Amino acid sequence: MQFRFKRQLVLMWGLVIAGMIALASLARWNLDLSNRLTRLQAQVAAQDATLRLLTAPDTTIFDLAGEGIYRAASGRVYYNTRTESMTLIVQRLPRLEPDQTYQAWVVVDNKPVSAGLFSVDETGWAMVNVKAPHSEEGYAAIGVTLEPRGGSERPTTIVMQGGF
Repeated sequence: MQFRFKRQLVLMWGLVIAGMIALASLARWNLDLSNRLTRLQAQVAAQDATLRLLTAPDTTIFDLAGEGIYRAASGRVYYNTRTESMTLIVQRLPRLEPDQTYQAWVVVDNKPVSAGLFSVDETGWAMVNVKAPHSEEGYAAIGVTLEPRGGSERPTTIVMQGGF
């Protein structure tokens, strides 16, 4: 009788422990799904904002042409005059070495101002929101350069450019 009771007690504790493990696993899975959902919602919100910029009636489109050995590359800037938001889309740019980056520039008052660093995917494509400073007189040009990792204070190797 005692042996049977001990076996039932061990079985009961085994089921309790298995249930706790299953509950902990489900809680971890739920947390992981929740984190994924939060990331996806943020991506959708960012894409929605970009889509609104790209299709807004007060958005102007400017083309960029590849220079020199980057002649096959091209780009397009979507500039919203009301919000002064810019999105840069580039294609056919060479992939970067680990110690390199692409840097976007806007020309403001005849001076190039860094508008952000970016890289491209394996096809040479990227879409980035460009951080252009406010300018009462507007922008004269926008360009992309190839720079050392971390960027440069002044443009060096011009990859593509276009005017506003």
